[in-house]
Amino acid sequence: MINPVLRLVRLESTNAGTLGTLVVGGRTFCTTLEPPDQANARDVSCIPEGRYTCERKGTKLCSITSLGCDATFEVMDVPARSHILIHPGNSAGDTQGCILLGQYPGYLKRGTLRAALNSRTTWRKFMRALEGYDAFVLTITNSY
Repeated sequence: MINPVLRLVRLESTNAGTLGTLVVGGRTFCTTLEPPDQANARDVSCIPEGRYTCERKGTKLCSITSLGCDATFEVMDVPARSHILIHPGNSAGDTQGCILLGQYPGYLKRGTLRAALNSRTTWRKFMRALEGYDAFVLTITNSY
């Protein structure tokens, strides 16, 4: 089976985070949220634009088991970085350089904190969509 190619198209970047959309099979799948662009600094920056292989990993790799995750995908071969996962979370404070998935963009804390909302449900839907795949290619581009 040929691994799918997914695209993450970034739509905005502020000090509250980097918001984008994930395209699967040529269709918009969900909202993404990463930390702000901090020149690829470990644990605090979004991933540089590029093409990456993502591999299925068990959650022993990270501490997301508390979110009900037993496996997820890791973005591989990001220069000078490792352990970049795709997982549930709402704001840039929920990630250490990872990609968060949400159903739609919004705000928390009375409209002051940029967020990806309905995250756990969206992440589970993402994992179901990639059942049977151990890897996929992710292309990340900025449109801002």
